[in-house]
Amino acid sequence: MKIEIYKKDKDENIYFSYNETNDNILNFENLKTIAKKILEDKKKGKEIVYEVEAKSDLILYKSTVEDVIKSIAEDEELFNLYKEKMEVQSEE
Repeated sequence: MKIEIYKKDKDENIYFSYNETNDNILNFENLKTIAKKILEDKKKGKEIVYEVEAKSDLILYKSTVEDVIKSIAEDEELFNLYKEKMEVQSEE
């Protein structure tokens, strides 16, 4: 998945786009959406490959998003909790 981080003219917010999803404000709630996508891909046995792009003035945001993605992809305890939660929800 390719993630692009950017700013809009005359706007203080930082945005990101991925897949066909555009103009997401870079905040905790929207990062949770990416986290769920990563966990779902991992559950399906897909390889977790993400490319994050940003201009040099947004490099801090880029490295932060990369760290979040890496942490989620490597955290087995989080993955197991996610799988358990999905199993419980599917039983209801």
